[in-house]
Amino acid sequence: MKKFILFFMIIGFACKEDNPENLVVSYKDHIVTKQNIQAVIPKGLSEDDSLQFVNQYIEKWVKDRILTSKAEEFLTEEEVNNIESQVAAYREDLTESMIEDKLMLSFSEEIS
Repeated sequence: MKKFILFFMIIGFACKEDNPENLVVSYKDHIVTKQNIQAVIPKGLSEDDSLQFVNQYIEKWVKDRILTSKAEEFLTEEEVNNIESQVAAYREDLTESMIEDKLMLSFSEEIS
């Protein structure tokens, strides 16, 4: 319980009123706000589990930002463009898949 209170005191300090974005952690141009963290905490966790989840989330987030930043320093422009093309294609595939799922659901509701 003490850990949980201490953690939220730290978040509360980082999220003072003069900080409009409720910043919790940042790396270069990337930030995580209090709202971002609240949105990803699974419901039903105990206080200790919530604290552990948030700590792991922040550690992973920082690690990911650092690795991505360093990777971009080592990749060629062609490699970066290739990644961007793959991301765009994947986004398109996901969008199409979601639309197909919604259409199938609406058709199945109409049939039943």
